[in-house]
Amino acid sequence: MTNTTRRDLLAALGAVAALPSGPLWAAATRGDAHPFSWERLKADAAALARRPWTPPRPRPPVSGGSTMTR
Repeated sequence: MTNTTRRDLLAALGAVAALPSGPLWAAATRGDAHPFSWERLKADAAALARRPWTPPRPRPPVSGGSTMTR
């Protein structure tokens, strides 16, 4: 039987945390890929500037959180 040390646990947690996941990964991987273009960037920025501001959608509630209390 192998003893798991605190160092092993922290290394494993660090490796899991480095995996690509979450909203940033989803944003980077969805949609059609196209080459970068300054003209397209400026056109997209101008289109966003013409639209009225809309507040961001509320985040969903966190489920399965910790039950620890202070």
